[in-house]
Amino acid sequence: MDSNNSAWSTPQQAEQAFYQAFEAGDLAAMMQVWDAAADICCIHPMGKALTGPAQVSEGWAGIFSSGQSLEFTLEPLHWQVQGDLAVSVLHEHIRVRGETRPRPPMLATNVYRRRGDGWRLWLHHASPAVVDVSADPATPTPPALNSSIFQQYELNIDKPDRTIYILSRCLAKVYAGQGRVGVWHAVCNRLNASWLGASLL
Repeated sequence: MDSNNSAWSTPQQAEQAFYQAFEAGDLAAMMQVWDAAADICCIHPMGKALTGPAQVSEGWAGIFSSGQSLEFTLEPLHWQVQGDLAVSVLHEHIRVRGETRPRPPMLATNVYRRRGDGWRLWLHHASPAVVDVSADPATPTPPALNSSIFQQYELNIDKPDRTIYILSRCLAKVYAGQGRVGVWHAVCNRLNASWLGASLL
């Protein structure tokens, strides 16, 4: 980071600073990584698009308020730098300190923009990664999700309390199997209800 203007000379340095601030739960350090322009955008898993510094800051403040201490292991999938834009696509493997097992991985896209003072974060979008369980013979294949399952359990999006209760019991079993976050993702897509995923986090 340039000590004179607090910007980063490379997008890779900006990305490192981003995840350091994320791990530390440091809101000031996090917002220093972000561009201060009105067109910045941040989308947290199962969340809505937050635009502009005020909304982005409020979103991170809410995440950090949980007090959880996180450890990230980053798995780069793609880096592309072209002109004044850089795109990083990666898997975020997250462990909460104090928990024995890591959380399901997230698929993140970070876009950095170079302006007069250097590189800053312009967009961050994270969502649950689809985990391939077919290569692991020890992991049972989850059942297919179809309309008969929803009819069997009388799931109805017009009755969200009952739906959340039943799905929470089913998903507890799903999470007992390693790498079965894909089932959870499919359920959320089937119901077309982003609020459901947020309620069960």
